Amino acid sequence: MTTFPTLPQAAAALDGEVRGGAILCPGPGHSPTDRSLSVKPDGCDAEGFVVHSFAGDDWKQCRELVRSKLGLAERSEKTSNQNGKARGWTTLAEYVYRDAQGAPYLKVRKCLERTAISNIPSPIGMGKPGSRVSHPVRRFPIAFRSCSPLP
Repeated sequence: MTTFPTLPQAAAALDGEVRGGAILCPGPGHSPTDRSLSVKPDGCDAEGFVVHSFAGDDWKQCRELVRSKLGLAERSEKTSNQNGKARGWTTLAEYVYRDAQGAPYLKVRKCLERTAISNIPSPIGMGKPGSRVSHPVRRFPIAFRSCSPLP
């Protein structure tokens, strides 16, 4: 993976200018004098930068434009965390809901993400409140996802 260049180098490659800690440059399909795209280096981001379009351009197109102009590697899906353990959801149950005629119309998976460590005290007594305890994260709006209707 290629690292993000310095701000002046990146501004020159993006046909933009440095303002504060960001680069203002033309967005995808905009004129060379346009400054509607903001690009900021960010060490926490997987690709080393974040984008914001003041013109409302699609963020995926903006990121692709920055990658292509700076010669950065294509985005790869991150499938593991820093210590190499696999991340993801564990399916606990799968339900198929049926209509009045008995035809399936909705499939729902009940899942848990097991890789997070949280400071949330466990009601089961796995630790004292505030202690770092490894247990499933409770995110009900996110954990229960419904799939598209079945054919």
